[in-house]
Amino acid sequence: MKKLAILAVIGVFAIAGASQAALIQIDLGDTSNVYDGNNAPYQDEQGDTSGTSTWNGIGGGDSGVGLSDSEGNALSGVTASAPGSDGGGTGYSGDPIGNAMSEDYVKLGNGGANDDETYGTVTISGLAAGTYTVYVIASDINTGSTKDVRFAVNDTNWVTIDDSGSPEDDSWTQGPTNGNYNKRDVTLTSGQDMEIRFQHGNGLNPFSGIQIIPEPATMVLLGLGGIGVLLRRRRRS
Repeated sequence: MKKLAILAVIGVFAIAGASQAALIQIDLGDTSNVYDGNNAPYQDEQGDTSGTSTWNGIGGGDSGVGLSDSEGNALSGVTASAPGSDGGGTGYSGDPIGNAMSEDYVKLGNGGANDDETYGTVTISGLAAGTYTVYVIASDINTGSTKDVRFAVNDTNWVTIDDSGSPEDDSWTQGPTNGNYNKRDVTLTSGQDMEIRFQHGNGLNPFSGIQIIPEPATMVLLGLGGIGVLLRRRRRS
């Protein structure tokens, strides 16, 4: 019984450590210019934007690129794909994003005028089943547009980042008005891809970053699964 209790304690600490390391960060655009900082929406909400962390560089046309978490640990079987091509130019003059993310973005195809048309999709494959919070960062270079800058994940429930054409330059601001990022939760089933769909009024799709973090309950389930494996092995022995 004591050994089982020890295993449970080890599992709790493993869950706590994994929850810190499970953040996935993607810098969209020129893969030779990848951001390596903590100045991003998730860290801003946590009150810690100093220091560095690992970002995965994903450019237009990439397929099946292996991903690492924010601590640089390779995530076995987790990949990203992005059709389209890279864009260029600076999204803001005094932005909070950081040099690399402000100087490039990804152009995921040209769309028409239909409000529900998808202009491009970044697909994340290999994630465990569970609930995740997805942050999307956008540099609205098309200021003055009457169309929303928005995204959806695995459905058509669009989340607006900026509806004004005048995003905030100096601080992280969650949309829908004057925003430079927004977020939403999504629940994946076993084997399901995460498809992050982008839309912008003129098809420019100036989306520069994605952050994906598992909800605590997902991390607990993953940790309990690991404890279950240990217990089964112990019974067999």
